[in-house]
Amino acid sequence: MNEKKAFIFDTNFIIQVKELDKVIKNLNNGFTVYVTQVSIDERISQECLSLKKLFDDIPMLVNKYQGFANLEIISDYPTRCDIVRKGMQSKYQAVFGLNIIPFKKDGNTLSSILERVFHKQPPFAAGESDRGFKDTLLWLSVLDFFSECGENHVVFLTNDNGFIKSVDTLCKEFNEKTGKTIEISENSYYHDLIKPTEPTVNVKSETLPDVTLLRERIQMTISAVCYGEYGTGSWMEPNWVRTFVLNEQIESKDIEDVFSNLKETLNRNLFESSLPADDILTINRNAEGLHRIPTDVLQEALILYEDIKKDYSDYLPQFYSAAANIFNQNYIVTQNIFENEDFENGELPF
Repeated sequence: MNEKKAFIFDTNFIIQVKELDKVIKNLNNGFTVYVTQVSIDERISQECLSLKKLFDDIPMLVNKYQGFANLEIISDYPTRCDIVRKGMQSKYQAVFGLNIIPFKKDGNTLSSILERVFHKQPPFAAGESDRGFKDTLLWLSVLDFFSECGENHVVFLTNDNGFIKSVDTLCKEFNEKTGKTIEISENSYYHDLIKPTEPTVNVKSETLPDVTLLRERIQMTISAVCYGEYGTGSWMEPNWVRTFVLNEQIESKDIEDVFSNLKETLNRNLFESSLPADDILTINRNAEGLHRIPTDVLQEALILYEDIKKDYSDYLPQFYSAAANIFNQNYIVTQNIFENEDFENGELPF
């Protein structure tokens, strides 16, 4: 029987896949699945930022309904944020047990990070200021962990360019410091790992177009509309948060409407550097904008749509479906944060 491999992932994998308990079940036969504390803390930060937006809206609601209703504040933001933090941490511990990779909050860790940013050593990206702080913290925690214990072969999934563009360099460093082997692949590789092996059948069929690069472009371009970098965390790493939230999921037809109106929207706001998410999200009355979306991000999305419309017009329905799946990653049920302080299994997101 082959030795199990280790399976770990970046925070963007958690956002994309969501149900990590199913990931563990799907990979149980061949992998030990780990999560890093860095990713847990980042997800907690993201959920607390969404929660803060709700609390920031309270004065507006008080003013809006003044004279009609009284709004009673039964809990403050720090208390609720602490509940979310403890609840999410407990959920990860219940699912992963001892398979949580810690990181060291000490002077040596900070010195290592500063040294890497000075030399722009991956996953810091050359020419992109200090972007890559969180990725570097995650990478150092993985190096420390597998230097001391863990499997001899590691599979690490991420869609972050700081890792993807420096695969050879990082794999070499991992081997030199741990004596072990690591594979770094994009999140989509997970579906290849769980795909059942099917018997070979000689069936004559029409050859599908090679859209590997286009598939990656769709993922990156649409994700940039749904998710953005706003501010920094306690370690000066970028905070990646949703630009909007959906209270109900959308369908392919909704995405078709978005892109049909996008050019007109951009023309109407030609000299704006960013637009409120609400201006784009005419698709859904229950869509709530949280942050402005950079205009260049929306222009890239429009160019993507027009390219597909020109070169792959027969596959527009597939594009709308793929884009809807990415948009629906911003579907959350915010009231669950307030309904149950015990946070039983399933009440909090990963």
